Amino acid sequence: MDDATKVDRNALIIGSLLLALLLVAVTIFIRRGKNKTGSTILLVGPSDGGKTAIFSSLAYNHTPPTHTSLQQNAALFRSPSPFHRKPLQIVDIPGHPRIRGQFSDYFQNGGKTKVTGGGVRAVIFVCDAAALTRNSSSVAEHLHLIMHAISNLPPSKTPPSLLVFANKADLLPTPSAAASGTGAKPRSPNKALAITRTTTILERELEKRRLSSMRSGAAVLGELGDDTGGDGDAMGGLDITDGDAFSFDKWDGGEVSVRSGWVNIHKGSTPSNGTDSEDEGPKEKDKLSTGVSKMDGLADLVDWIATLR
Repeated sequence: MDDATKVDRNALIIGSLLLALLLVAVTIFIRRGKNKTGSTILLVGPSDGGKTAIFSSLAYNHTPPTHTSLQQNAALFRSPSPFHRKPLQIVDIPGHPRIRGQFSDYFQNGGKTKVTGGGVRAVIFVCDAAALTRNSSSVAEHLHLIMHAISNLPPSKTPPSLLVFANKADLLPTPSAAASGTGAKPRSPNKALAITRTTTILERELEKRRLSSMRSGAAVLGELGDDTGGDGDAMGGLDITDGDAFSFDKWDGGEVSVRSGWVNIHKGSTPSNGTDSEDEGPKEKDKLSTGVSKMDGLADLVDWIATLR
């Protein structure tokens, strides 16, 4: 074997080793990117759903009467889970149609914005279970916007967990009260009815939007303010793994959970920090929530947050 052949063989071996090392480095980098969990939980949903009341209860263990907010709120929340060694960031995104798309800022650059330094770990979509039959189409449109954004995240990013929270379950009648026709306020909120009603209505409305997306392509996505929906996203982020109709458990974009609850509003009280939802500018506080056990109406929500990994 001459010297030229030996040189070619050594060069081939060295090149193969370098290529293998490069592939290993890329694989490790991608896996680290996927396994990195964020520290931000976004509260999204239409106006008047109760997001700000939930935010105040989680962040400050205080729930004063609120009204439609046009500013983001941000605060720290101490999760009861031992897996969450550091406090989580809770961000309340206004539900007004003109500014509800602000949530997408947290999906860019790993969610490292000026509001928080971590990525998005979960998105909680809050809706009014008691009023859902009257505004089901607009609520489903807002949820579609969220699901479309999640499903279009790059493969290198771990998609955030999605929770649909049927709020104001205490305003729904119990079966006994409904049957009696008295209209009396139930002693125990009908959380099961809130989950069933919310799931059925939203799945039905999202199926309508999925079929519309299939027929008209980017038309429905354009309605959501997205111009990127082309042939590669014909269903507008509502793809399903199998079956003929959309359901949350068949959504191809990730896992969707549904919980229900309510917030006890303490009327006539003043927050200890002297702020409310009318203050100018985004609000970011360092105060950690305590007394989670007192939030009976939000117990299922807090439990779901504790399961996040």
